[in-house]
Amino acid sequence: MLKTSLQGIGTIYRNIGDSPEAGIEKIHEAGFECVDFNFEMYGDYDTFTAVDGSCFYDRPLSELKEFFKPCCEAAEKYGLSFGQAHAPFIDYPEGNEDGYEHFVKIIRKIIALAGWMGIPYLVIHPFTFRDESKKKEEKKANLQFFCSLIEAAKKANVVICLENLFLMRNGKARDGACSNVNEALDYLHILNANEEKKLFGFCFDAGHAALLGRNVYEFVTGLGDDLKAVHLHDNDGKADLHGIPYTYAGSWGGKSIADWEGLIKGLHEIGYSGTVNFETGSALYCVPEELADAARRFTHEIGVYIARRIEKG
Repeated sequence: MLKTSLQGIGTIYRNIGDSPEAGIEKIHEAGFECVDFNFEMYGDYDTFTAVDGSCFYDRPLSELKEFFKPCCEAAEKYGLSFGQAHAPFIDYPEGNEDGYEHFVKIIRKIIALAGWMGIPYLVIHPFTFRDESKKKEEKKANLQFFCSLIEAAKKANVVICLENLFLMRNGKARDGACSNVNEALDYLHILNANEEKKLFGFCFDAGHAALLGRNVYEFVTGLGDDLKAVHLHDNDGKADLHGIPYTYAGSWGGKSIADWEGLIKGLHEIGYSGTVNFETGSALYCVPEELADAARRFTHEIGVYIARRIEKG
């Protein structure tokens, strides 16, 4: 059966002063076997393009390894593995060449860290341009960005996973980069074309697909074995809430807005081998401390249910 996984946000460093071991222990106690490690937790978003030395990842790689060593030791202690991870992300810094180069530099460093931590898949957002008429420019910028990471991925033995994104405009979700399966496959075909081993895969975000009303089954089966990871979370069809699956209905007494049946069927048919991973940190932050353990256990039970359904078909 597929392993269950929980993202670190909402559990690791949930409270100021917490050690990473405390959060990783909580994930283990809830029953999860894997952790989705969030590299974006470290440092403010505006520092990822800052060239003044204020970014957390400006530290030497050796110093960063020392910083993350307790996370690795805690995972080993509790028998957990890092099934996937998430890199920092930014809006495309148009006109800020120095900021862009700084971002590329820290992403390469994070790829190296992921390899050192034994993380097989690193999710990196493609850029989504806010001007929807600039899809060609968006694609060109993304291909340039991801191609600049190829050597780092090879060296670290890490597969970079693109993700289906959205853009909020006037309170409504619009298509973002890789938000449909054909665009996603086009990116992967180009990026993997000249490589003996595929260095790029895909992370399917169920919540983002629900926001845009995508056909989940067709998206998942279209990706096939390029689908390496998932972000499972729920929402009301209007905002990216990162709720626990099966908790939002389209109407009173109705079915869930997200198409969990289509997801399960698709993952079964393609022989998905990644983790059943929950990106529900936002929901866990809403839960009082006294109920957080129960919320994690409930999420894990949903993960076991989904994993069993995927296995049986």
